[in-house]
Amino acid sequence: MSAVSDCHTWQICSEITVATVQVDVTVEDLGGAAALTEHIHHDLADLGVDHATVELSHEAYEREWQLNSHVHAD
Repeated sequence: MSAVSDCHTWQICSEITVATVQVDVTVEDLGGAAALTEHIHHDLADLGVDHATVELSHEAYEREWQLNSHVHAD
């Protein structure tokens, strides 16, 4: 099972569309992760995305910790 938790797309110019996608997953091995990543890249290409960066995160991953750990204090 997987769910998109974050997705950003933009056009560099009229001919190049790029995307970054973060997907929460339950895959347990690299083979499953590779297959899912390939599937996501194909789906994005079908939607007109020319280049994509796909990040897989286990669904139990604490995203709030990651976001808060990057805050700079005065």
